[in-house]
Amino acid sequence: MEEKHAERIVAEVRAQVEELSGTVDMFSSFVISIKDETNSGLATLKDRIRPKLQQFYPKELGADYQTTIEVHLRALEDVQVGVVNDDIYVGGRYRKNIRGISNTPISFARNTNPNPNKAAQKTERRRKRREQQKSLEATDSLSDVAGECASAIIRLRAVSDWVEPIKEYFKGAKTIFMSSGREDIDVKMLGEGRPFLARIEKPTANLPKKMYKMVTVTANSPGLGSGLGSGLGSGIENPERLERLKNPEVEEYEVSYDPIEVPHSLDKSVELLDTALVDGKAAGELMKRIEDSKKKEYQVRIFTKAPKETVKANLATSGWTENEAGDLFTAQIDLCQKTPIRVAHRRANLDRARSIYNCTISQVTSYDALGEGEGGAEDSAEGGAAQSPSTIQLSLTADAGTYIKEFVNGDLGRTVPSLSSMVGKYCDVFELDVSRIDAVYPVPAIILTGISLVMGGEE
Repeated sequence: MEEKHAERIVAEVRAQVEELSGTVDMFSSFVISIKDETNSGLATLKDRIRPKLQQFYPKELGADYQTTIEVHLRALEDVQVGVVNDDIYVGGRYRKNIRGISNTPISFARNTNPNPNKAAQKTERRRKRREQQKSLEATDSLSDVAGECASAIIRLRAVSDWVEPIKEYFKGAKTIFMSSGREDIDVKMLGEGRPFLARIEKPTANLPKKMYKMVTVTANSPGLGSGLGSGLGSGIENPERLERLKNPEVEEYEVSYDPIEVPHSLDKSVELLDTALVDGKAAGELMKRIEDSKKKEYQVRIFTKAPKETVKANLATSGWTENEAGDLFTAQIDLCQKTPIRVAHRRANLDRARSIYNCTISQVTSYDALGEGEGGAEDSAEGGAAQSPSTIQLSLTADAGTYIKEFVNGDLGRTVPSLSSMVGKYCDVFELDVSRIDAVYPVPAIILTGISLVMGGEE
């Protein structure tokens, strides 16, 4: 009896998987998951079904990706089957060329119809939050901000939006976007960009396909000779292969993935660089190390009420010197930074020891807010420059985790020392760019295959 039930259930599962294969791509390696709610008393039913299914849907040793076949036995005559593909990870770097773009989406609602009754207002706010969530789930993530301003919900563009075409290519359920740190919405991310990792959940189309080809290798082949046993990407995984490679030449199958081309027509406000299909775990670990340890270079434009001569004199008193190019320079400043006020609601209140290096002020200019802007000729002619506020152009390198805005403004004494304390007047950032992150990402060892973004349409 049990055998009869098992055969019938296996046939039903195969029929449903075959039907699903018309709409959902699957990997070549499978995992069988069975949930039995039949209460049939047939304790060995699952044990009979699983090996039969594994004959048709085997699991490959060392597969990067797998498809899980989920079998739900609601009753002996009621079998439901679903397939779920492993998540796909895409890594690369992004360069943010304009300000006003956040790292991940920011949305908020306007109160378009205030209610004088407080209890009614509270109920109305709850209703709007529910509607907002439903609207965001149903709205395309790249919806036009100007158009949304006419409604109660405003959504700002985010760096993660530029990954959406990749998600659409793989027909994923959603994308989880992660980056190695993040810059503020009003900060550019220039240079070689910032490392990112996108997890595309439950992909259903255009899945990565393996290529197999016969190649001739030797122990001295690139990546095999000096790298024996060196870890991920070395190609040496077992003693048998080491023994084979003692021969002058050996023929082996080389396994790789087909290159991937993704249509991508978004503008270049954000650029994705060196995108690739990557090992998700290794990429995540590498990004965390970069975030925790790698230095960053910045360009900062600063406003202060101190006149330029006062700026120069006070910085000289604080140990800054003039280099051969005529710039003010200091090699290193050691900071004690308490958690900034602006992030204290989400971060522990700690003292952090940080250092900044190679601080160079290349320009201090008188600022005339009512006249000709920076260095206006009218100020000099009237002798007013000595009393005018100043702008400062500062470049520096900082430890990972340094709060640059707070180094400049002092954060009400929570960052010591600060540029404000050295200048003797309050200083504030009005333009900040990350110009370089001292890191290589993604590295070859974590790349499965490259992803080319094929630009099309209007930019």
